[in-house]
Amino acid sequence: MATEIELERHFSRKELIYEVLHRGPYPIPDLADELGVLEDTAEARIQELRKIGVPIFSGELDGELNYVIPIGPDSLREFLLAQLD
Repeated sequence: MATEIELERHFSRKELIYEVLHRGPYPIPDLADELGVLEDTAEARIQELRKIGVPIFSGELDGELNYVIPIGPDSLREFLLAQLD
């Protein structure tokens, strides 16, 4: 698990994805477009977030697989700091 100092220095696409998915459901193409990354990159970051325990839910909406973070702090940093307590 990351220390507080490591969290202060680290800013990544994972943080951006966390914040976007916390606002509401997004399909991968829209998420990738919003962040300016490839769809494969967005999918990989979602899997990385899931591995560290971020509650990312997925489901079909209008025929597309969408991802959302329905609960938890507003930022990845806050989420990770809460895990340290």
